[in-house]
Amino acid sequence: MVLLILVFEKKEVSVEVSLESGLEVFQSQIFSLFDVEIEDQILISKGKTLSSETDLLKCGFVDNQKVIVMSSSKLKKAALPIVQVSNESKQEDPSEIKMVCSKLKLGEDPIKQPAFVLSGNYICLGCSQSNENKQYAKRCTNPPPYFVCGNPKPKGIVSQASIDLKRGMKSILENANATICKELRTQHRMVMDTVEFGAKSEFKQRVMSSFQLVTQYEDRFLIQKARQVIPIQRLVSEAENEGGNYKRDNLVRRLLHWFKNEFFRWVDQPQCPKCGIKTTAIGSGAPNQSEQSFFAGVVELYVCTKCNDQVRFPRYNHAGKLLETREGRCGEWAQCFTLCCRALDIPARFVSDWTDHVWTEVESEEFGQYVHTDSCENKFNAPLLYEKGWGKKLSYVIAFSLSEVVDVSWRYTEKPNEVLSRRNLVPEDWLKNLVAAFDFLALERASLNAEARIEILEKRKKLQEKWREIDDCDEKRDIFSIVFGISMPWLFISFEKSIAHLSLNDADI
Repeated sequence: MVLLILVFEKKEVSVEVSLESGLEVFQSQIFSLFDVEIEDQILISKGKTLSSETDLLKCGFVDNQKVIVMSSSKLKKAALPIVQVSNESKQEDPSEIKMVCSKLKLGEDPIKQPAFVLSGNYICLGCSQSNENKQYAKRCTNPPPYFVCGNPKPKGIVSQASIDLKRGMKSILENANATICKELRTQHRMVMDTVEFGAKSEFKQRVMSSFQLVTQYEDRFLIQKARQVIPIQRLVSEAENEGGNYKRDNLVRRLLHWFKNEFFRWVDQPQCPKCGIKTTAIGSGAPNQSEQSFFAGVVELYVCTKCNDQVRFPRYNHAGKLLETREGRCGEWAQCFTLCCRALDIPARFVSDWTDHVWTEVESEEFGQYVHTDSCENKFNAPLLYEKGWGKKLSYVIAFSLSEVVDVSWRYTEKPNEVLSRRNLVPEDWLKNLVAAFDFLALERASLNAEARIEILEKRKKLQEKWREIDDCDEKRDIFSIVFGISMPWLFISFEKSIAHLSLNDADI
């Protein structure tokens, strides 16, 4: 049993529903509550319409989930009147018809429309008025409520009212999605506006910082600037020469090699610009106005051991500035490399690890998912690099892009229970709500429509739940041999190619 909230004409009623009993029993409950005939019911939950083939057990219903109930007959009477077709329909105003069959115009979905009978088949008004059918098509006096035109040679004309009906139903769904998004926006805004203290405040601020920072990867000026320094033609040619069917993955590998070996430089201590020798750290200072303009949060201070001059090393977070300096540590490397990926139109996101490392994820053609990419290490698709290779004790790993904020911690471990035990900075439920709020705001700033937002949120939610369910690490080792440091199809990345009984076939987050 699950407790659902039914919303009908500004009324909200909570009702317990047995999902095992099926949709028809659920619709009977709705009929008893709102007096809406089963055939007239339009049921919408999370932007999706429930149809006669819907399996309630597979809908993922949770307690207090809202289901919008509408009456199709009331909606049509109020706003979408059907053109009444009489025997004089031949004299209809030509402006009210379109030269196409309803099935060709509106697809295979059954719709309510005037029905005619031809050779034992129900056909639409348009087909009934075609020259070859006019004489034989008869108006049906007791038509089915909804049907698809059965003309074996679909053509002719269909009433504009039917087209308006389809458009109207689409508008209803759009309005329902907009209503759901409005409720989600209100819910997530409460999370964002809540004043936090202590660890929660620090955690929220850290997420906010990356949330704001990643918008630069879509800046057209910065993308163009990156394209001017990347040897695009050479890298594309090298990627094509590698062969195979996944040229974009090849391009990422070539970009990684160029970035690490030819473009960017690792810096522990900067060199003295006068003497050309390494310096010694003496502390840190606040960035000046110029350094702040390139998102430097701190400036490391060094002194030359020869001339005693002080050397400033601003830790820039501005990817465009890093195209000029071409040096730094993992933060600078990941920021600049992520921009380079976007400059080559490769879907990419910035990943922040709370144990002091950052890297990039790119969308792989081969796996159809986001995969780990570390420009510092020139590694592609090696998610266990940190836990197995470096011995890191991971806790929180969160990915950011213009349109998403996602907790991807479970992708980078084969010891989820140990990771969970170390996630003690903030409560898990609070973190889940925080990430969901930022994720929703990211989808909004990407200007996705309500339907797309709801669909994406549902996919991400399902995938996150499945990631958390998989904690049998022995089984993971049996599925794939984990070879440190080379490209490998790891379980969390290649869902389509993993063991079928794990049921990991949803789109990646």
